[in-house]
Amino acid sequence: MANEIICRKLQDARKAAGLSQKDVCEWLGVRQSTFSSWETGKSEPPINVFLQLCMKYEIDNITDYFMSDGIYSKRRVLDSRMLNKLANLLCSSKQ
Repeated sequence: MANEIICRKLQDARKAAGLSQKDVCEWLGVRQSTFSSWETGKSEPPINVFLQLCMKYEIDNITDYFMSDGIYSKRRVLDSRMLNKLANLLCSSKQ
């Protein structure tokens, strides 16, 4: 199962960008059931797709966006897998 906070924030970002699931599915070339599973936390997108979504939703600072309100403010502890994923995302986005 994927990190529910990350999935919720992806969904919030899509809505804030004024995009429907259908819009994003067509843009990515994925089935709506696949995309829906990413937003509901049943699975998570591959890292490259995650970065594409962040660019599409105009999330400039991935770390700040996904680490704020919910992960640290509620004193939740990120598991090492999630920390590694975020570190890789940060490194990838700087290239």
